[in-house]
Amino acid sequence: MNPSVIRNNRHSRTHAEWQANEVRRAIARAEIDARLDAVRFCCHALADHAITIASVDMRVAEPGKPLIRVEARPLLHIVFAGECSSGRHWDAKAGCTVHDFRAVFHGCEIAWSEVAQ
Repeated sequence: MNPSVIRNNRHSRTHAEWQANEVRRAIARAEIDARLDAVRFCCHALADHAITIASVDMRVAEPGKPLIRVEARPLLHIVFAGECSSGRHWDAKAGCTVHDFRAVFHGCEIAWSEVAQ
């Protein structure tokens, strides 16, 4: 076989691998940009409602929406009326039942917990 053909084939394969890697990088960058934009928008909107943000988890390596934890406030039930789901669990440290709430808001998952009274 002609050595120049072997070199050309080797170059094409390397270029194809490089191109595949670039496509993967571009997709990952687009996903991260979309998550950052969603988190930025949600944080601004929550701050406009005077809701305190406790933490943000981008969940970059996981499928799903970014998670924003907020401090419990009565206003949350008004802002997320009809959009939040709830559950409850027993908190051994507090010695009482804790209600967990989650709502989806502009591509993010908003979560907070309240102590049952």
